[in-house]
Amino acid sequence: DDFTVLLPAMVSAARLALAATTGQLEALRKAGVVDAGAAGFCAILEGCSDYLLSGSIRSTAPPPQTPAEFSLHTEHVTGDIRYRFCTECMLISPTLEPLIIRSALDHLGDSMVIAGSSRRLRIHIHTDDPEEVFRLAAQFGDVHSTKADDMHGQAKSLVRKNKGVAIVTDSAADLPAELIKELDIHVVPLRVTFGSKSYLDKISLNPAQFLAELQRNPAPPGTSQPTQGDLRRMYEFLLTHCTEVLLINLSSKLSGTYQAACLAASAVSGSGRIRILDSANVSVGQGLIVKRAGELAAAGITGTALWTAVQEEIGSMRTFALVTDLSNAVRSGRLKPVLKQVTDLLHLTPVLMNTRSGK
Repeated sequence: DDFTVLLPAMVSAARLALAATTGQLEALRKAGVVDAGAAGFCAILEGCSDYLLSGSIRSTAPPPQTPAEFSLHTEHVTGDIRYRFCTECMLISPTLEPLIIRSALDHLGDSMVIAGSSRRLRIHIHTDDPEEVFRLAAQFGDVHSTKADDMHGQAKSLVRKNKGVAIVTDSAADLPAELIKELDIHVVPLRVTFGSKSYLDKISLNPAQFLAELQRNPAPPGTSQPTQGDLRRMYEFLLTHCTEVLLINLSSKLSGTYQAACLAASAVSGSGRIRILDSANVSVGQGLIVKRAGELAAAGITGTALWTAVQEEIGSMRTFALVTDLSNAVRSGRLKPVLKQVTDLLHLTPVLMNTRSGK
């Protein structure tokens, strides 16, 4: 009945639970550290308790950190990261059995945590196959709030020699996986939908699987921009280990991804070290712009010089697409049926090209 008793008791219990996390995961055991998220939660509880008991708060905020004051972390990652993706989702159903769900997913990876209630569970697992995690989870209920963070890419960022600028793009850019790895490019996935089903582009649904789904699924396909959470996590991680971030998005005339990236950047600490460029392109054109940015960054070009060079690349890039069948464009609602009828009647094969403004 008394918060002055309850909150300090919560802090004490949380500190005990925090200390125990060292022994709960192999990576934490080897490093001899506690779980970072749990430590953050403890800090929140401690702040609440201190304020309730002391009734004081700083009258002035600390000055914002400037680039000149910024210092990089220099710790090395030790040991191998066995699985690539840190994968999470929310599972909702009238009746959920955590032990049964754990048994179904256990063979897909490690570091699995399932928490929640009999109607709503949060699933966390490290795996190489996020799509299979989401597919199996869907057998038990409705899957929501999916995410899959690339831990291999994050680990590479921690140990790379050049920690000047991190190049980021979205999954609308088409680049070979080998090149993405070689140039240390970070990719935020868009979401692909078929009816009520949602997939992480090129992670839980690759291009071949998309084509197969397009042919068999009667539901119209759609896309949606990355969530604010996806973008913020990427920014916050990279800003911790790099001096600046350059994000190159697909055309703002084709998607809200660019606007979402700008909004997410404004919400993170250190936003002044984030630069966001509208590629005015998509697919291979966007990919070639990102490739050039990665090459320049690898050569040590940063800041305004990098920004200017990539802007020039954007201004010179044109993407052409030969469309042999307009059926799916009509099906998705992006093209009126009468236009397909005209092209069929006149035996025309449309060629698409992006304008300089990105349309």
